[in-house]
Amino acid sequence: MMNPPLWMVLGTLIPTFGFGLFYLWRAVRTNRFDAIMFPLVAAYGIWIEHATVKSTEAYDYPDMLLMVWSPPDWIPVAVGVSWAIVVYVAMQATDRMGIAKWQRPFVDGAMAVMIDLVMDPVTSASVLVPSNSTSTTCMAVEGDRFGGVGMWLWCVPEQHAYLWYNVPYSNFIGWFLVVFVASATIRAGRALTRVDERPLGAQLAIAVGVTLVASVLVSQAVQGMIRILRFDLISPALMFYAVCALPVLVLGWQLRRVEIRNRFEFGLIAFPLFVFVVEPLTFILMGMDRANWPGSLLLLLGTALFGALLFALPYIGHLRRAPTTAPPA
Repeated sequence: MMNPPLWMVLGTLIPTFGFGLFYLWRAVRTNRFDAIMFPLVAAYGIWIEHATVKSTEAYDYPDMLLMVWSPPDWIPVAVGVSWAIVVYVAMQATDRMGIAKWQRPFVDGAMAVMIDLVMDPVTSASVLVPSNSTSTTCMAVEGDRFGGVGMWLWCVPEQHAYLWYNVPYSNFIGWFLVVFVASATIRAGRALTRVDERPLGAQLAIAVGVTLVASVLVSQAVQGMIRILRFDLISPALMFYAVCALPVLVLGWQLRRVEIRNRFEFGLIAFPLFVFVVEPLTFILMGMDRANWPGSLLLLLGTALFGALLFALPYIGHLRRAPTTAPPA
């Protein structure tokens, strides 16, 4: 697999680390436990990415300058930062919606999937793997690349029918599980330990414990998903569309209770809006999936619009800037 050009790598790293520093700074100002959890969630994301790449060999990353571990199982640090950003902004959004606490991790996971439904088809590329292939890693597979710009590469078995653009459905199911487990574990740890009332040392210990528990749980969840898909126990399409429908089902069910008059804070939707604007624009300018236009273009634009509306939902009724204050957990 060829490494992407330097300008493309920097075009990925600079916004990612810029947003990461902004949200970490915001967390430091508003809630100490959130600030402690931010780098730990990044580490959690890197660990589960490494475990998944190593165990499935379904995708690989090229050299993106700041890497953890060694090839072919190495992971960009920026990927961990992205996980921390996504978990943080999704949890902030659902806290403001005021839905039942047990429902928030489900919506958090589904909102994260909305981001990846737009980002992954543009940012990643794929290669079809023949049934007789002897390649030991995804990067070594020969064949024509298709999809996006290739910041990472998917190895898709020939005749694989379950693709969103060039990306396997299993990726989005995995996204949901990673964010759902992180959100549920952080929320449970916060409630059970009353961590926000504790001194710094206790908060650090609780944060490490929460991260370890989440890592074990998500490992089991992802391995369970892999077994279910491998043995066709549940249709990948059914699982994929169920995850996509979750925010509609939960928020539709709780529509009268959803709080939409929070004071507007642009920073909390800046990263999702960046994804929902820049990725479709890149899709258009680079003429991706041109053979399937206008359908593929309209589908991506519609998904981006729906995702943007989800993240803007807490502020629709009250679009005013406000001081950065943390909502009740």
